[in-house]
Amino acid sequence: MGKILEFKQVNESEENDNQKPPKKGGMTPFILICLLVLIIIMSLLVFKDDLINLLPSNDEAEPAAETVSPSASASPSPEGTVSADSSIAVPSESETNTAESILNLQKELSLESTAENQFLEYQNGFLCVNSTEVIYYDSSGEKKSSYPLNMPDPIVAVNGKYIAVGSRGSSELILLNDMQLQRKETFPSNLTAVDITEKGEYAVVCEDESYKNRLIVKNSAGEELFVWLSADGYITAVNFSKSGRNIAVSTLNTTDQIASEILMFDIYETEPLVRQKFADEMVISLQITDDQSIMAIFEQKARVIDKEGNQVREYDFQGMELTSYAWDKEGNLVLAFWNNSGGRVTILNSFDEKLEENVFTAATEVELTSLCGDRIVLSFANQIYVLGLDAASIFNTALPQDASVENVLVFNSGKQALAAKKTAAYILGLE
Repeated sequence: MGKILEFKQVNESEENDNQKPPKKGGMTPFILICLLVLIIIMSLLVFKDDLINLLPSNDEAEPAAETVSPSASASPSPEGTVSADSSIAVPSESETNTAESILNLQKELSLESTAENQFLEYQNGFLCVNSTEVIYYDSSGEKKSSYPLNMPDPIVAVNGKYIAVGSRGSSELILLNDMQLQRKETFPSNLTAVDITEKGEYAVVCEDESYKNRLIVKNSAGEELFVWLSADGYITAVNFSKSGRNIAVSTLNTTDQIASEILMFDIYETEPLVRQKFADEMVISLQITDDQSIMAIFEQKARVIDKEGNQVREYDFQGMELTSYAWDKEGNLVLAFWNNSGGRVTILNSFDEKLEENVFTAATEVELTSLCGDRIVLSFANQIYVLGLDAASIFNTALPQDASVENVLVFNSGKQALAAKKTAAYILGLE
């Protein structure tokens, strides 16, 4: 039989008195769990950003965006102006202290002489010429051969395998063929200018007691082909045509007033084919292009004269200071200027119906220029800029900052360039 339970009514106060107080320091598991959850939640809130950065993003290859201060960001610049964009790598000062930081560097050369060096394109490589020697380097920068000199202030002309070396203030001329001595000749008076053809015909301009200057043209065997005596003006420039048949000459007359004259001769004729006079102007340099036109640079203008003697092109740069220039036989002309607003490079082609002008601007003076093939190299301080004939920037870089660039040369049909300081030179790839 089951037991009957008996209920007894107890008043509330009595019940509370009979309860035992909880032990001091005791805590139920439920409370511990609640506190632990609370601590975890607070930790997540406090360290939320750090935890998010530790988690992988949906695209792990994409780096987190960086904040750039206004001073570090590139400001917009006009078209053609040197600027830091995605196509041009602009090295910072900390990145230009070693040769390893030079863009497209192929080789660094230690120059053997601290004398004043000239660099000229020769075959697929280049020549380094100074008062003590002529050195030939191939396109890889390897020294192939050399020839000793004793010629202070050398004047040099190169064409094909031929090299003509004279010296201002000296009457001696050395003719090299493939870096081997072919002729050594002494003229009656000191030399002031030389030029040479691909076949080894050479022209020398000499001082003369009875005339202002004497122009002499000889073949590679030393046989005299042409002589012209300048009675009115000093010869300031001389240049052969590509075939060697024609030769262009500029003269300067200062007797009464400044006047220049440009002439072109067939070396087998006595009378000039072209004769143009320019009052109050001085010719800085000239050359004959492949189409037998004459390109001439004056102090404030560039002109093109055709083979009949007609002036067909003119580019006026009055108000700007010409700081350097470069040109080629294809009729391309690069002129670097400086004015109060900065540096400016103008690229012209004489074969166009009008002189088409492409412009590149820089914040400072462009000191050196070189042109070969479809590549132009500009330099100022230790900076090197490479352009196309359309003035578009290809790349720019900087040499180590211990010294400024003293020479630049584009060679090997525009595939390479040389940037030289006093004791070192750097070969850059331009393709």
